[in-house]
Amino acid sequence: MKIKHTTLPLAYLLILSVFSCTSISKVRSGKQQYKDIYVNQFKLVYIKQLLKKSYNHSFEINAIINADHSGFTESILHDGDFEFIDSLTNLDNTYMIADSIEGRNRAEGAQGKRPLQFFIDILSSKTLDQLAKRRMKLNPVPEAWKL
Repeated sequence: MKIKHTTLPLAYLLILSVFSCTSISKVRSGKQQYKDIYVNQFKLVYIKQLLKKSYNHSFEINAIINADHSGFTESILHDGDFEFIDSLTNLDNTYMIADSIEGRNRAEGAQGKRPLQFFIDILSSKTLDQLAKRRMKLNPVPEAWKL
């Protein structure tokens, strides 16, 4: 069977449109990108603040955080978000202090603060993701990101 030349370009257009629709559907919307950036930035600010507080603003921790280039040059978090994160890290640090006091009953070498374990626990629980998403609902997505 011989294929007519006029149906061949039509077949190519059909195949091209199917593949282009598939790749377009995989592209995240600006709104979704904003949400992802917001949540990641929220968690990063939280971790940096809690690290500083849990290690009593030590020179070494501040040097590590200052040398790290994670994050973004322009923050998309709002002033209220920073205040919320500050309050949250104060509470979490107080919890770690209380936990370290209770640690006197632990085996030798396991006493004291355990901030790294606390970070692992909080990040794996997805609590920060949920808090960030709730905070984001208080501040609407800017129009520039809604494309």
